[in-house]
Amino acid sequence: FFDTFVQVANPNPTAARIHVTFQRPFGAPPIERDYDTPALGRLTIPVELVAPELSGTSVSIALTSTNGVPVVAERSMWWPGSDWYEGHATLATNTTGTAWAVADGETGGADNTRTYLLVASGASATNASLRVLLVRDTGPPIEPILTDALTPNARLTIDLGSVFPEIVGERVGVILESMGQTSAGAVTP
Repeated sequence: FFDTFVQVANPNPTAARIHVTFQRPFGAPPIERDYDTPALGRLTIPVELVAPELSGTSVSIALTSTNGVPVVAERSMWWPGSDWYEGHATLATNTTGTAWAVADGETGGADNTRTYLLVASGASATNASLRVLLVRDTGPPIEPILTDALTPNARLTIDLGSVFPEIVGERVGVILESMGQTSAGAVTP
């Protein structure tokens, strides 16, 4: 349904060598590739063409310049298929963290809005639990812990309306916090 691209701009007079890691969900091993981004140039990577395993799955992307030449990266998505009429783009961040805040999420409403939280995990040796604090416009906050939800080098997608049906029709702010390893188990909202 989505066509996803990674765009890399190199504003420097020297070519950049980049290493890209495509993190897949459910503990599937990441797919890694190396690319050259020309001096004062741009590189576009159509994700579904990188490997057959990436054509029908969600993915998080980690990008590193291996020769020290700084680059700017973004991820863009267009849908549906070849009849694009909607899109979305996000600039990359150069910072990892164990806690992140999302200012505005919404589910339901007149436009049947859906908000997804996309979480990429690091290379830790163990699974980690994820605390999700939903701060609502009305009603008390909701603070579930998703037990062992973060697997090493993987991607987690949380559909707010499906995982937390009690917030359908509301706007929320979200704080995500990695809690490290807890106990093995299932999602506990």
